[in-house]
Amino acid sequence: MRVNDSDSRQRISIGDKGYYQIGSDSYPITCISVSPKKAKIGIRFESFSPGDKHDYYGVQQWIILPNINGRIDFAYWSTISNTYRLESGHCYFGHWRAYKDPSF
Repeated sequence: MRVNDSDSRQRISIGDKGYYQIGSDSYPITCISVSPKKAKIGIRFESFSPGDKHDYYGVQQWIILPNINGRIDFAYWSTISNTYRLESGHCYFGHWRAYKDPSF
């Protein structure tokens, strides 16, 4: 489920799993803080590594694990895209996802 509608801002809560998408790459994240008006959230980047059947140029299979020492950043609500934005990418919540575009 890719949550990016006007209600997703109201539904966000600490512990929600999601992914940060920049271009065609996706990185698993977890919401670790929410501002009182939900305009700003803290996110932590999780660890991911190739699974047994991982094929970088075919079907990518990633093992995703929480990383208490992962990079922490802040994303801000965008009324234009109805998503939380971080730098040039978007944050979507509902599940973890990892993907690295083999074209780059």
